[in-house]
Amino acid sequence: MDTISEYLEFSIDFKGQEKAEDIVHKSNYLIIPISLIIGWLTQDLFSTVISFLVQFAIVLLIVLPNWPLYNKNPVSWIQIKYEL
Repeated sequence: MDTISEYLEFSIDFKGQEKAEDIVHKSNYLIIPISLIIGWLTQDLFSTVISFLVQFAIVLLIVLPNWPLYNKNPVSWIQIKYEL
């Protein structure tokens, strides 16, 4: 069970979180119009939803894994000098 939780934990630093958030927000400006255009051209709501889900899955593959891009600025925590 520990190996599954370690495998699914995607820890990134604060700058990496900001980059991932920017990627998601900026990709929405592309994904939504492209999906709507595909749906309008095909006149099919199902193709609109499928095209959106496929593009969204691609964005998730870019953002969710623990890529080195998101861990360039690790947080250095202050060491405890003494314990009470």
